[in-house]
Amino acid sequence: MTLVKKRTEFPVFGDVMTNLFEDRFFEPIKRSIVTHSPSVNIFENEVAFTIQLAVPGFKKENFEIDLKNNRLIVSAEIKEENEELKPNFTLREFNYSQFSRSFNLPKNADQSNIKAGYTDGILEIVIAKKEQEKLITTKIEVQ
Repeated sequence: MTLVKKRTEFPVFGDVMTNLFEDRFFEPIKRSIVTHSPSVNIFENEVAFTIQLAVPGFKKENFEIDLKNNRLIVSAEIKEENEELKPNFTLREFNYSQFSRSFNLPKNADQSNIKAGYTDGILEIVIAKKEQEKLITTKIEVQ
């Protein structure tokens, strides 16, 4: 019995044909349609809560921020379609990206005082805290 090693590439085309039938050939297509969840930083200080989302490539118009039932919902969606027409071929590229994140607000969050800004790929949402009621300290005499 003779053992024959199987060739993994086509002799005429080399690696081109091998790469065509492997999954890594289609990776750029897969990445363009995958939804993702952006990285988030949450900070708290004496006067406010700050939520930062890393969302490069978006524009201010793409974001939608809603407040429903003490829950802050941040979402965005981009749909792009490019078409290049040449005499012998047409190239069409589609890019679709979206995300949605929600955050339960604490009881001391002032829901009427929320501001958002988008700079250099970072969406920053600042939620003011309610002013704490002063605790009254009194001495009660026993009668």
